[in-house]
Amino acid sequence: MGRESEEIHIVALATFLQVNLQVAHLDQSQTSAVNFHPYTYSQDTQDPFFTILYRPGHYDLLYR
Repeated sequence: MGRESEEIHIVALATFLQVNLQVAHLDQSQTSAVNFHPYTYSQDTQDPFFTILYRPGHYDLLYR
């Protein structure tokens, strides 16, 4: 209680879909850097990462 459970659904999604995800976090800081947080399902380095953009309040799937 009293804690954010932000990444539980991301871990569940990566496990259910059996994919590697990385989340790009955008916040309202003054820096132009984007922080990436990986959630790996597979340890195989050849498996691609799907990138999800997190903006406060919701997620967007990023396409190449």
